[in-house]
Amino acid sequence: VTVLVVEDEEAMRECAADAIVEHGYLVHSFVTADAAMEFLALRAQEVGAVFTDVGLPGRLDGMGLVALIRERWPEIRILVTSGDDRIECLLPTKVEFVIKPWRLADVLQRLDCLLSSGI
Repeated sequence: VTVLVVEDEEAMRECAADAIVEHGYLVHSFVTADAAMEFLALRAQEVGAVFTDVGLPGRLDGMGLVALIRERWPEIRILVTSGDDRIECLLPTKVEFVIKPWRLADVLQRLDCLLSSGI
């Protein structure tokens, strides 16, 4: 299973990606949602989940990425992160949320639940 990590903060992106790989998933990391969308346009069938920050540089932010994934590839599971917990109530159903700063154990547990669920 492939997980996309979309995070503009390098240390957080690398930390998450490394832990997710060690947990047994394949990972592709992106600094922008625009780059993640380019990847998805070509290889969405390989992607099981996306772990994305909300505040991202570029044309598309994390919320825009969530909306496009939901519209084009509803089978892809999504985990969103932000330092603003008010974001959680703005997310569509079946999208998980983890507050920043997150613990790796929480991220991994939520990804496992998303990828093992039938939602």
